[in-house]
Amino acid sequence: MQKNNIRYYLKLFALVALLFASTAKPVQALELGLTPSHVYGLWLNINNVYIQLQKEKGITDEKLKHLQKMEPNNFKGKEPSDVLERSRQIQESLITLFSLKAVKPTPDWVIHFQDIEGANQQTSVTPSEVYILASWILNNMVEQYAETTHGAKPISSFYKEHSYTNMMPSDVFALVDLFSRRMKEYK
Repeated sequence: MQKNNIRYYLKLFALVALLFASTAKPVQALELGLTPSHVYGLWLNINNVYIQLQKEKGITDEKLKHLQKMEPNNFKGKEPSDVLERSRQIQESLITLFSLKAVKPTPDWVIHFQDIEGANQQTSVTPSEVYILASWILNNMVEQYAETTHGAKPISSFYKEHSYTNMMPSDVFALVDLFSRRMKEYK
């Protein structure tokens, strides 16, 4: 029964992730009022679940310590579009690695939401778009963890709310890059 509940909540979270509009040339930007600080917290959770997933898969203690000691690199001048692009690369890797279903590029309800909000002339990538994709990545990583543990271990720590302020896209990019480097070392 616990596994069914986990699947239900993961599917519910995945529904939220369908917000993500990954068209190469968006008609208008998706803006939900989220900031890089919100996205930063999600990527902390994504990195955490990845380490725990590797631990559950039986990674050696030496490799686990190495994985945990890996630190984010410093980046300057990154924009949300840079974070989104690297996140999309990770999404593609996860789709292949875990045989996941690819998400529809622009869900109908996102188009409807944008129509209701009116013509937003901003066409640049927003932290809200990055957040939606990061949510998809987090939910799929948590689902892999739940499958690996057969639903026997709690997942709530992977949805921890973080209280960071003044984070910049470069800070988020550093965590996305850290995840990418961890994945390359320990698939």
